[in-house]
Amino acid sequence: MAVEYAEASVIDLINTTEFLHHIKPSLRDKFVFGIEKAKPNGFNVVFHLVDRVVKEGSDQREKTTFMLSAQYILDHEYWKEKQPE
Repeated sequence: MAVEYAEASVIDLINTTEFLHHIKPSLRDKFVFGIEKAKPNGFNVVFHLVDRVVKEGSDQREKTTFMLSAQYILDHEYWKEKQPE
């Protein structure tokens, strides 16, 4: 089954990547290339990440997923700090 991605601008993907790096520093070697469309009555957001660099001996970047509660994301102080006053 193919993944359906939500519409997201490059700026959205950059901001999301920065947020994930803030809350989980171990993801600093990855960036977000897509966000899955929400499932009906879904409470989680699934981020699709790719390694920043191609690993030696490989011809492509490794991909992975990371899931967070939508409520956690909405309530996090990080976004309040980003809001212009």
